[in-house]
This record gives sequence, C-alpha cells and structure tokens, in this order.
Amino acid sequence: MQDSIQKAIDDLYQAFSGYKIKDMTTIGCFDFGPTEEEVKALSNGLRNIPDETIQFMEFYGSGWDSWGSKIDIGFLLPRLMQYVAEDVERLDDISFFSLFNYKLLNFFSDSNSDWSPKEKESLNRFIKILIREAIPSNNNIGLLIECAFILDFDLKNAIKDQSKHKQAYKSQLISLLDYFDYIVYGESYPKGYHFDDSAKIKAFLDSMIEQLAPDEVNDIIANQLI
Repeated sequence: MQDSIQKAIDDLYQAFSGYKIKDMTTIGCFDFGPTEEEVKALSNGLRNIPDETIQFMEFYGSGWDSWGSKIDIGFLLPRLMQYVAEDVERLDDISFFSLFNYKLLNFFSDSNSDWSPKEKESLNRFIKILIREAIPSNNNIGLLIECAFILDFDLKNAIKDQSKHKQAYKSQLISLLDYFDYIVYGESYPKGYHFDDSAKIKAFLDSMIEQLAPDEVNDIIANQLI
C-alpha cells in the first residue's frame, strides 16, 4: 500500500476516533447478527477486524434506524475504507456497496449535517488520494468513480493533472467510457450500475477527455467506431 494512502487511512482513524461502541452485540450491520463469532472478531480492536467479518456486513437501511446506526458507521468507517484501499475491486460486492448507497449518500453535500467538517475533510482526502493512486494502476475503477458520485465528491478536482500518467490515464479513460457506456461525440446517456445521473457522468468524462491531446481523443473515437 502506498504511503500516501496509509497516511490518509491513519487520518481517518483519528478523525472518527470519537465513535465508541462498548457492546459489540449492538452493531446492526449484520443479517441476524452479529453472531457470537462475529462479536468476538469485532472485539479484538477496530484495525484488527478480519476481512471475512466485513464481508458479512450489510447496510441496506436508509437513515440510522436499521442496518447500522450513525455510531456504528462512524465507528467502523476507517476500517471499511481501509478494506477498500487494500483492493478497490471489493466494491463489486453489492452488500458492501450498500454502505455508499444508503449510509454515505451525499456525504460531502453542504446540506448533509450528519458529519462534522473534520470528518468530511478526512474522508475527502482519502477518496482523492485513492482515486489518484488508482489511475496509474491496472484496477478497474468504475465502481470507485460511482462511489465518488454517490458521496457527492469533487471528481474533477481529483483527476486534475492526472493525464501526466499518459498511457495509464488514457487506458483508464477508455475503460470508464466503456463502463459508463459513453460514446464520445455521439448521442449517449451514460450511466453506472448504482448511479445514473447521465449529465454528471458525462461532465466528468468530458473533463477527463479535455486533458488529452487531439490525436489521443481521435484514437479513442476511432476505437469506439470499430
């Protein structure tokens, strides 16, 4: 894991350290649980919660009355983000992705008063670094970009100047165009699996395209016509 991501994760643990859970049996992010085994796993320190335990978590309730209270989510969030940072393709698990659709929806919106400025700043820094580190990787980042949309994260600022990675940036852009089903300079209504605001998706992808040279854009258009 990159040092920059590790530091961002450490910052998350600090920013959300005010959330405490004394009785792990009260955590509501499990279907018919937590079981005795899950309670034991949760009780061994937040950073030490096993991946296998996280895989059984679900977050399908909007608001804080079911499938995880605000204290539950605030307490678990640093470990959950660490879980994503270790492998962004874990977002492909629909049960885990429900964290974003239901509990972290519009996290960064000015109208969302559930989270403090310090908490928003910490998660913002983490998401920005995670995206910037993911661009030159071989990972498919479509779901990560969808998470950012759902969080109301400033994607354009995050990918600013990332075209310096050249071939990796172009490859990720091509993958994202395919992921969101977006045809450059054609009639297209891009959408994701979880986020379907075509206008926002189009604006973001166009902002990525703008960082390419004209001949690189022509290559992408030619590739889409094949």
